[in-house]
Amino acid sequence: MIENLSENDYDFLITSQGKKPYKKGELLFKEDEIPKGIFYIHKGLVKKFKQLPVTEQTLYIAGSGELIGYQAALEEEGYPDSAVTLQPSLITFIPSSVFFDLLKKSWDFNMSIHKVSGHAFRVQENFETLFSKGTSPQKLSIALIIFREKSKEGDVTGDSALINIKQADICSLAGISDDTLQRNLKEWEDNKIIAREGRKIWVKDLKRLVEMTAWPKKE
Repeated sequence: MIENLSENDYDFLITSQGKKPYKKGELLFKEDEIPKGIFYIHKGLVKKFKQLPVTEQTLYIAGSGELIGYQAALEEEGYPDSAVTLQPSLITFIPSSVFFDLLKKSWDFNMSIHKVSGHAFRVQENFETLFSKGTSPQKLSIALIIFREKSKEGDVTGDSALINIKQADICSLAGISDDTLQRNLKEWEDNKIIAREGRKIWVKDLKRLVEMTAWPKKE
């Protein structure tokens, strides 16, 4: 979406707003807060979540090159969730007035936003269905794949990529307990699917990890 903007439109939407460094753990917006704008992630990782009575539920992980907060702005309602940085990030805040000005003057941007918004809604529905019905290994394998793809850090050699995220955030996205997380990680480490050092996780065998996400075939 953003990568397809003309140079003038990119300058209007992004460049002219500047970039701001965010520390790990900084809140971008809070659930039910009325949007004053949207956010473009140049670098880093952002967690969208809902605060539940006892814990929090992670809904989405956004990475470099993604816009967040635009759906609430389009609907002119409060944010449906909260967003916080998971690591040091570089982000542009785009005021609602600038966002809507570009929607009015750029047909291509307008169509792209509505297309991506519809796709994001369907992805979220599928995500919630899978995470409500999937087994713990399925949900954890999907969570690790998401973090791997969104936050590739360090060197990537073959199928190996580093995930350097708090284990509580992995549990929150997968919807599993810490005991379940540790049990599965230990088994996968023994089977050479991953490697670990402290909280750091390297995916050593992506093919086998992807295979774990599949539903059992019906007889």
